[in-house]
Amino acid sequence: MGGRHRPLRGAPRTPWWARLCVWFGAVLMFGSGGLLVGGSLVLSNLSSNVHTDNLLHRPAEELELVAVRHDHHGPRTEGA
Repeated sequence: MGGRHRPLRGAPRTPWWARLCVWFGAVLMFGSGGLLVGGSLVLSNLSSNVHTDNLLHRPAEELELVAVRHDHHGPRTEGA
């Protein structure tokens, strides 16, 4: 019984445009996924090659920052 599979006589055949739409959607899906993965790989490669330096020349713990608290009277600095 090795031969080509024949569709039943009463079964309708799938239209060519439906098969074309399925193939086009599959190609579009795989292509967009590849572009997303490839784009993120390129961006991570480029950003890892950028040298960063501390422009303040002192650690962030030494910076004196003023905490600002907002309440119903408006912004107010702590300790004032």
